Amino acid sequence: MRFCFGPVQERLDLVAQLWGAYAAGGWTTVLFGLGTAESGVLMGIYPHIIPVEVLCENGVLGLGLFAGALTTLAGLGG
Repeated sequence: MRFCFGPVQERLDLVAQLWGAYAAGGWTTVLFGLGTAESGVLMGIYPHIIPVEVLCENGVLGLGLFAGALTTLAGLGG
């Protein structure tokens, strides 16, 4: 069932495709991801929902590093 229309729904459909590939990859894929820029390779376009892209392409470890970097940068700004 679709709750959104237009560009938002298109991005959510891309996320669903990317998530399907990520979830089907096994524990090594969950930990390390599909590979950098793999969403562009798989679908020909990026979903541009950054946390999902980082998780699927770089895994849980990559998302943790990304979140740590953002937290550090946020702390430096104040």
